[in-house]
Amino acid sequence: MGAVVVVVGHGGSVVVVVVVVVVAPGWVVVVVVVVVVVVAPRGSVVVVVVVVVVGGAHVPARGAVVATRGTVELVVDDEVVDVDEVDDVDEVDEVDDVEDVDDDVDDVDDVDDVLDVPSSVGSVVVSGGVVEPSSWAIATEPVSSSTLMAPHAAAVGSRRRSCIVIAGGCAPRDKLTSRRMSEPIDTRRDAILAIDIGGTKFAAGLVTFRGELIDRSRVDVERDVGPQSHFAGLAGIVNEQLERADQHELRVRAIGIGSAGPLERDCETVSPLNIPSWRRFPLRQHLRDLTGLAVYGDLDAKALALSEGWLGAARGVASFCAITVSTGVGGGLVIDGELLDGATGNAGHVGHIIVEPGGRRCGCGARGCLEAEASGLAIEAITGRPPTEPTYEIMRRTGRLVGRAAGMICTAMDLDLVVVGGSVALGFGATFFNVAQEEIDAVARVGQGAAARITPVRLGDRGPLIGAGAVGIRGMRRRSRVAA
Repeated sequence: MGAVVVVVGHGGSVVVVVVVVVVAPGWVVVVVVVVVVVVAPRGSVVVVVVVVVVGGAHVPARGAVVATRGTVELVVDDEVVDVDEVDDVDEVDEVDDVEDVDDDVDDVDDVDDVLDVPSSVGSVVVSGGVVEPSSWAIATEPVSSSTLMAPHAAAVGSRRRSCIVIAGGCAPRDKLTSRRMSEPIDTRRDAILAIDIGGTKFAAGLVTFRGELIDRSRVDVERDVGPQSHFAGLAGIVNEQLERADQHELRVRAIGIGSAGPLERDCETVSPLNIPSWRRFPLRQHLRDLTGLAVYGDLDAKALALSEGWLGAARGVASFCAITVSTGVGGGLVIDGELLDGATGNAGHVGHIIVEPGGRRCGCGARGCLEAEASGLAIEAITGRPPTEPTYEIMRRTGRLVGRAAGMICTAMDLDLVVVGGSVALGFGATFFNVAQEEIDAVARVGQGAAARITPVRLGDRGPLIGAGAVGIRGMRRRSRVAA
């Protein structure tokens, strides 16, 4: 606080002007106090006091950290590192050594709780919902949950060099971080570059951490070309989506892939049966070299299971199976909320369940596999017509065979829900699903709960790319957990 006093005398009157400058943490306020003393002719004294607040200004502290909307940042020893990505933040895992937290991002959908972290990290206080960039709050001291009760308020206060900044809050400590308020603030939303590797097409799109599919491109898979020609087609739409990310004000954090199988973990190599020239093709390395981004991958049907469990027909269901019936047949199994990977990452490859003993020869070498009997390629080979022109009997036969495999899966894994997608199943519509349900009713005989049911996917043709985005988010989360 500082003050300036001015005394002026005239004609028996005295005017005292006091200018007070109040400096509070983060604020400067100028207060003018005017005292007028008037001596009247009969000896009486009149005192008039006038207080004028000239104005105040909020002064952001140098070195304050500002988090953009929807992110959580961990500040460690003058550097900002990002933490895990989540949709609903209501707890923070304990961090023993913040030095080991990897560079990752935390997407915030709903923040309404007080988050506690170890003393070595600092403290976090959140009230209300996600903070808009225009609603930044500043805490110059450690704060409590009662300090900020208004909607859209969030703040962090800590005297330590490590703290967490959530969704628009500021931590005004000169040496807290090397980032300066004068630097431009990155307000872009985080996104995953999602890639779907199908038997007849490649697709790429931009998926936010809330599951929004913002943009997408596709290219047909050419026949009778070499492996690099296939990748050139894919690289074209990948580069196109990276350019569009800037137009949509998105920051691409990683690549997520959903690919037809079989494959090695994270799509280190892929061998889609319907792309003959890609046999153990090093897709992950090619994409890393092309973009410089981290790459995570999984089977396309497992990606679909993630998307339908996240936002689709299996939302809120702890255990279910997802099956795709398209050019090929694939599947993914979610048990007690966890997507099964298996020893090589190929768990849930239901296309090779034998549904017709002694039936048609499958590409895997066995006879009577579901993929050899009910996939789009199999239907075309059996009927001589594309699956877009099926007969009534083919639609019923395909539904029966898929229902038979689904029923066996429900029996073996004690499931009561099967979600089915893919162009063949969805194209055959009610005829397919009605017959498939009849077959499940005849085959699945486990448990005392509700009977197993089969249902179409809810996300439609957005599901594969949203699923690939979910694969990318899952990969980032796993990497940050390992690093922590």
